Amino acid sequence: MTKDMEATGALDAPYDGPFKVVHRSTHGTYILRDTTNRILACNYAPEQLKLAYHVEEPNVTTESPEVERIVGHHTTKKGETVYMVKWTGYDDSWNKEIPYENFNSKSMITRYSKNLKQINPHTTKNASSAF
Repeated sequence: MTKDMEATGALDAPYDGPFKVVHRSTHGTYILRDTTNRILACNYAPEQLKLAYHVEEPNVTTESPEVERIVGHHTTKKGETVYMVKWTGYDDSWNKEIPYENFNSKSMITRYSKNLKQINPHTTKNASSAF
């Protein structure tokens, strides 16, 4: 269960959920899956989580999953470009939008931009250009 940051009243539920832990990142945050089998859009710190019940699953790992390829992108309302990625060894239900800063290898963004015949919006000399 995740802490509901918008819960303000005494009758508001303090947590949302339940969610399944999909992955623990090397930074100590958690990637979660909801009951409809969708990956949540952001990572959660341990202090934002509450254990509802524990089910032992051997798939939970501390290793970072590897990005197989970028399958799409869009710009958020805040102007941040996020990328939909396909993880190596996982089916499409594991696809997740991740921001540029979370990529271990920035060269993947460059290759993706070249395949689209567009300028990488994250390079220093092209920072003012966007997709």
